[in-house]
Amino acid sequence: MPFQTKFNLQESLLALSKELNINVLVVKGWGFENVSFEESPSVKIIQSAPFDKLFQRVNAVVHHGGIGTLSLCLKSGVPSLSCPVIYPMGDQHFWGNRAYEVGCGVKPIPLKTLTQDLLLRTVNTLLTSDAIQQDCKKMAASLASENGLERAIQFVESQFLKNKDKYK
Repeated sequence: MPFQTKFNLQESLLALSKELNINVLVVKGWGFENVSFEESPSVKIIQSAPFDKLFQRVNAVVHHGGIGTLSLCLKSGVPSLSCPVIYPMGDQHFWGNRAYEVGCGVKPIPLKTLTQDLLLRTVNTLLTSDAIQQDCKKMAASLASENGLERAIQFVESQFLKNKDKYK
């Protein structure tokens, strides 16, 4: 999503990589068209990626908090930080908070209030918290064992049968 920040994103990504000794992958998408990056050996920039495949190969995800991205984090068992772009309006903060409440991430941080130091501390927590890692694995296993389509059909049919007189 298009966004604005009060800190230097390029500098922060390089600091994140250096201070935490990690590689950083940025999927630019359409929200970054006005942001320029210089790649380094530890920061790679790509235009797009299939998140369902990518998230299974990463240790943490920082994202805008949309339910599509968050659901793939949960399904992949990867901890996440939601940085809502639309805040306080919209659903991004709500979904990030739900992930936090079930132990699969940290408390959401609206992008407009995010700082380099806060980003470093928060990503470090995602990478080092055994509790978050375990809760993410449990959530992924739970989601893998559930047939969501079947459950949705059962729910809709049960609501119809319970209220069938309203549909005459």
